[in-house]
Amino acid sequence: MWTVQVSSHCENNGLTGAEYSRYTFFTNLIRQGYHPRTSSEMNGHMGYEHLGGNLYSVRISHGGRVYFTQDDVNEIVTIEQVGGHR
Repeated sequence: MWTVQVSSHCENNGLTGAEYSRYTFFTNLIRQGYHPRTSSEMNGHMGYEHLGGNLYSVRISHGGRVYFTQDDVNEIVTIEQVGGHR
């Protein structure tokens, strides 16, 4: 079962209400057992993107993304940054 954790050094760049809603819907779907790609698709195609290594991102607004690492073997998503761009 997939789990979501937040990195101890997670950057939180202040979210609008709409961004927060998309973020929580995305992470709640993962916690319900959906793969992050599937969770992105179920939330209106959030632009799930593999950035290299085990780093991924999804779009929560035109100007904001969520960056996370994804451990497929242990089914763990670790949130690294919420909002903004890298």
